[in-house]
Amino acid sequence: MKRSRSLLKLMLIYLTVFVFFFAVLPSIFITAGRKPPYELPASPEIAVLLKSGEVALMPIEEFLVGVVAAEMPASFDEEALKAQAIAARTYILNCSAKGNRHGDAVVCSSASHCQGFLDLEQMQINWGGNAGLYIEKIKRAVGETAGLVLTYDGVLIDALYHSTCGGRTEKASDYWTADLPYLQSVPCSWDAESPRYRNTTPMPLSRAAELLGVQAADLAGMNTSGLTAGGRPRWLTVGQTTLSCKEVREKLGLFSANFTWEISGQNITWFCSGSGHGVGLCQYGANGMAKRGYKAAQILTHYYTGVKTEKYY
Repeated sequence: MKRSRSLLKLMLIYLTVFVFFFAVLPSIFITAGRKPPYELPASPEIAVLLKSGEVALMPIEEFLVGVVAAEMPASFDEEALKAQAIAARTYILNCSAKGNRHGDAVVCSSASHCQGFLDLEQMQINWGGNAGLYIEKIKRAVGETAGLVLTYDGVLIDALYHSTCGGRTEKASDYWTADLPYLQSVPCSWDAESPRYRNTTPMPLSRAAELLGVQAADLAGMNTSGLTAGGRPRWLTVGQTTLSCKEVREKLGLFSANFTWEISGQNITWFCSGSGHGVGLCQYGANGMAKRGYKAAQILTHYYTGVKTEKYY
């Protein structure tokens, strides 16, 4: 009987040691190495017009998490996300300084008008099992740049950005009308990993003619003329009609205004370089720079000529 009790005690000791070393101790190290959830610093509030039509009042840094999540892939390098956060914050505060754009709201959550925005529920849907990791990553990129903005001669800039420039950004006055000293054309050799660095848009000739408001027969003789500072064509002439390449891009739904084409039978294929208007920060270029060791401030001063990164609040 005594021997059985001794054997039982010995087994209990072995079991206790086993559980401690293979269950308890690892969990202690895992818990100790795990970072606590990141807390965003306090910030001023801003009125945002949501897609639901509701005007929500939320801290700027909290709103920025949703903006960065919508505007830049969460898989991007942290320094690229920081650059995006600073540019987006500058855009928001510049809008605020000019007055509300939507009645009682400073900005809206539509990417086609102001800036895109994802709430936590949509982030969970979009990212699935990576949601927790990506949300923390973006919160840190936003929080660690809290209050930082871009200025030119002490004034907040219009911090425009786009997906992919295709090798060189565009001068603002070559795409719109205003010539801004910080939105000039600059070289970019870092955006080649973008899925839209080179892209195609096929369509029937009849559809292209309809969208451009010209005769299909005239498309065979169309040509471009002039070059922008970014090396993009300025004008497209079809028969007696001349359109800016910006107009062509918008009418046809092309990825960029930097295009050529090829006609085969009754179809035309448009070949584009880049995606977006091409002005300001190139997002894929920013990620390419970050992967090569550039910091957020260096990325921003490359794409925005002559700007400074300053603390706004």
